[in-house]
Amino acid sequence: MKANEKPERRYHLRVRNRFDNGGSLSIMNGLDRYASPDLRVDNKMYEYEGFVGSWNKRKLSRMISHGAKQSPYIIIRNTRGCSDRFIISCVFNRIKDKSFKHDIKEVWAYEKGNIRPVYKKR
Repeated sequence: MKANEKPERRYHLRVRNRFDNGGSLSIMNGLDRYASPDLRVDNKMYEYEGFVGSWNKRKLSRMISHGAKQSPYIIIRNTRGCSDRFIISCVFNRIKDKSFKHDIKEVWAYEKGNIRPVYKKR
């Protein structure tokens, strides 16, 4: 890892290493980080969302809404140990919201070096 590399880039590499299950995987290097998804796994584009600063409940909701604007497949960096139940309730609240126009197909949680599925649209 390079000394001048951003911390979120390190998390992308860790997620990529954990997510790689033999399929093709690459980190997207978009010019505008707010307009392009971060990871491509097989042919799905994943958006990796994290937060800076102290934890509060609104941050998770914002991570889901900002991630869904870029891709229906979202990976959340869960550094504060938020429960899967709370993440799922935030996803369902976003889906129920009539003013939210973006689709959410999958949500994964990255926590303590492991990645796990939290929500998948049926």
